[in-house]
Amino acid sequence: MKRLILFLLTLCILLPSIFAFSDYFNSTSTNPLYFSLIEAIKNGRDERVVLSSYYKYINSNITEVERCRVEYHLARFYKDQNKKDKGREHIQLMTDLLERLPDDISEFERLVCNAELTSATYYVDRSLKVGMKNSDYAKEIYSKYPEDVFSILNEAFRLIYTPNIAGGSPRKAIRLLDTLLENENMLTPIDRYSLYSAYALAHTRREKYETAKKYYEKAFSYFSGEKDILEEYQANEKALEEKKD
Repeated sequence: MKRLILFLLTLCILLPSIFAFSDYFNSTSTNPLYFSLIEAIKNGRDERVVLSSYYKYINSNITEVERCRVEYHLARFYKDQNKKDKGREHIQLMTDLLERLPDDISEFERLVCNAELTSATYYVDRSLKVGMKNSDYAKEIYSKYPEDVFSILNEAFRLIYTPNIAGGSPRKAIRLLDTLLENENMLTPIDRYSLYSAYALAHTRREKYETAKKYYEKAFSYFSGEKDILEEYQANEKALEEKKD
């Protein structure tokens, strides 16, 4: 009996950390067709390879929300390819999809689609107004769904990229990311890449360049061709060299 009580008490202590978060989009991230597309984009494959994976995915049995989210990645991809007009075409596709979303989708899904639309639009056109709107969506999603992986990562990136004077805080972002690191083995490879990238960026912002380098290398063990992360890594390497001089 004592052993049973001890086991139950131990379980109660462990449960909060075991089930500290949920992953609403787990089925998407683990879809082989989706993963193949993300791998092509984030490893810097050429347009032909990316489009082949893209069409295979969108012609499979996916939801409107999943379609909306994949257009976000294509918009960013074309911006990185210096083809803004093509990026804007995918932003327009996202806009059209948002208008056609069924009434019965969850509030969380609708907020995520709006967040990714504003994020893609800001990434392509750098509109301050759109950037502020995206920040508002990130805050709203996290305030309402603080246990979800997407929500935590999205809020962490907001805290990293927002200037301190406007409410950003790399230190707070790190504390937020720590909640996922405790259970990193439960994350999908795509989310682990995002986790390590976010840690790297946050430590770079805090001028902890050695620590940042370790997280960049962990991120690159998953994907190693995402333009903005590579640029941040190169800036971090330069800061490390200057620190040695």
